[in-house]
Amino acid sequence: MNASSMFLGLALIAPALSGAGSPPRSDEEALAPDGQRGLGAEADVQELVRLFRSSDEEDQSFRSRLRQLPGDAAILCGSLREEHRARGYFELLKEPREVRLPALHAAFLSAQQDPIPVLAAGDDRARAFATMSLDPRFRVRLELVAEREREVAELTRGLAVLRAMCDGYVEIGGEEGRDVAARVDLAASRLRAMCKDLAALRSVEGSSRGPSAEAVEELLAVGRQTDRGAQLRALAEIEAGAQRARNLMREALFTVRLETATRALLNARESRRQKAAERREQALAWLPGGDTDDTPTEVLVRSKGDRMRQALEISLAGLAHDPMDEDLAWIAAVSTDFRWGRLQTRPWYDRFLALRGIRAHDHRTYESRDLDTRETKALWEVQQPLGGPGGR
Repeated sequence: MNASSMFLGLALIAPALSGAGSPPRSDEEALAPDGQRGLGAEADVQELVRLFRSSDEEDQSFRSRLRQLPGDAAILCGSLREEHRARGYFELLKEPREVRLPALHAAFLSAQQDPIPVLAAGDDRARAFATMSLDPRFRVRLELVAEREREVAELTRGLAVLRAMCDGYVEIGGEEGRDVAARVDLAASRLRAMCKDLAALRSVEGSSRGPSAEAVEELLAVGRQTDRGAQLRALAEIEAGAQRARNLMREALFTVRLETATRALLNARESRRQKAAERREQALAWLPGGDTDDTPTEVLVRSKGDRMRQALEISLAGLAHDPMDEDLAWIAAVSTDFRWGRLQTRPWYDRFLALRGIRAHDHRTYESRDLDTRETKALWEVQQPLGGPGGR
């Protein structure tokens, strides 16, 4: 099956999936970027609280669909393992019986950095790598799986913060609430698109024989050449052809179409993440107890109180950019704890716990976990009565 026919197959499958997971909605509902029901970028905090506490059947169904999205995507990704095993792709691993997708993808990306030694071996590992390199479905799905992990984390963190605002001590301001809601909607939209794409690509996979034996042999032959310059030129030419096939396939993806429509939102999200990351590094430098050789002298000479105040100020500035940054929430908790009592500190510790998937009132979220030092400290702080040890 050539690239054009694969593209046609994907294009024919896509419309049938376009309505998947699209329950009827009223015109008054807030919409996510893909047109599905969403939280709404303009929702205020009270509206979000009402939604997450609502017992209305439609609201409960909406919340359930959001929670199920990561699992739906995981099931589709999990189905790839058998397909890749059948094609012999796991031969790329030193332990081919290992069937974890992350290990396979990491091995492929590593081999891509310098493919000639891998191809030169001419063994089963080389053949698996060559076939994967020329398989547009594998390469496109590799990108989708990587993007899925980022969007799952984004959706999971956002929902955790919003739920903790309703069942715990987390406090969210109006601007923060709108930011979290908008990011949940964007992540949910992208995950829905990815699920449709993965399902469509799986259907195309079932009707495809993959790269031709001749194409695979041509790529393997590059590894047997002795002229380094000729090898690099041949690789570049083959990769250019493979890239054209991937581009043709990608044009039919829901994810690509949605990405084009939401480019401004994606750019804004990435910009805010970067600004929060900068504040995180600054705040960590000011927080006492983690000094390194790179800690600036101007920080080292300051008193503990000054450093705590500076760490708090910077962490709050970072959280204004990314309310779902667990490290910034931790720094805010610790630095607040230095001067104020549990009443002021508890919301930050609880936000940190929520972002780690831990709820102090639900032992099922932590009883089987090996809690680290931060999690143990935060859980203790949140579970203590306000009049308990250290409470003010």
